[in-house]
Amino acid sequence: MNSLVGDRIKFCRNLLGMTRQEFVLKIGDISPATLERWEYNKIIPSKLKLKQLVCFFNEHNLSVSIEWLIEGIGVSPLNKISHESSYNFDEYTYITLDRLKQYIPNFTILMCNSNNYAPLINFGDYIGVVFTKKNDKLNNKLCCILKDNILFFGIYTTHIDSLRDLENNMIEVENSEIGEILWISKRY
Repeated sequence: MNSLVGDRIKFCRNLLGMTRQEFVLKIGDISPATLERWEYNKIIPSKLKLKQLVCFFNEHNLSVSIEWLIEGIGVSPLNKISHESSYNFDEYTYITLDRLKQYIPNFTILMCNSNNYAPLINFGDYIGVVFTKKNDKLNNKLCCILKDNILFFGIYTTHIDSLRDLENNMIEVENSEIGEILWISKRY
């Protein structure tokens, strides 16, 4: 997944349903300004703070590993919880991602219906996307476009207005809706 430490911190905070103010009050010894700088990837928390965040998330029933928080590798918190939950994968994923709609404007939940983008995105995986107007902030980010009722995934390049898919094919974005992929929940 093409996200940074701050994106994952924000995602976990949103999963817990906390505002920044609520989060800093509960975790203690960080300011709202520091949390904001972390979440906007302006600064990276120290290893000590990252360990503190992992402990905090785990104490609040959100299973997070240090590897996932730092590098985005391993099992996401959503997937770990869904395996331990009485809900099935689809119910839990949808409920959790639907909750994010309250905190992230234009957040959309999609389900992949093909294996065209395997191993990154497989049939049955859920994708959390924020559709937006094209802008420079999307450059070199994992995005999707909806073109002729078909979803295409790839890395968006602003200067040529195209997505580069996993096989290095270029897909013109033109007037298609474009969305940054914020979350992929893998069905194992």
